[in-house]
Amino acid sequence: MLGLGVIAAPSLWQRPISTWPGGRVLVVLLGVITGAAGAVLLRPGSAVVIASALAYGATFMAVPAAVTALVRAATPSDRLASTLSLFTVVFAVGQMAGPWLAGEVADRTTADATLGWTVALCGAGALLAAASVRPARSDQALGTGA
Repeated sequence: MLGLGVIAAPSLWQRPISTWPGGRVLVVLLGVITGAAGAVLLRPGSAVVIASALAYGATFMAVPAAVTALVRAATPSDRLASTLSLFTVVFAVGQMAGPWLAGEVADRTTADATLGWTVALCGAGALLAAASVRPARSDQALGTGA
């Protein structure tokens, strides 16, 4: 199921990543991941686990793509390469540390604790991204805001 979500992800997120203003797509992606992990904690039945795996698969690799699009939009061209390099290093460190930390948490507590941390961290990321979203100029002119 996870793999099916991953296969569908580019078709689902390519347009929103390239057209939605600000960090809105990042808010949605992190919100979906938060909901998918939280649903399994609240109701760990087979159907929920399958839906969660599909949702997670369809979103988790779109997060780096959304962050990259935000960096590209917010960074002057003369600093783009160094800024993207920094974000790539941060992402790589997270990819190395994340599984190790999740394993440590699971070994010392329960596997549910790792889902709990996923909910907490992705939820906090979604809230932070939502607080950082700036309305596009056309939204400001129309008075619709973020």
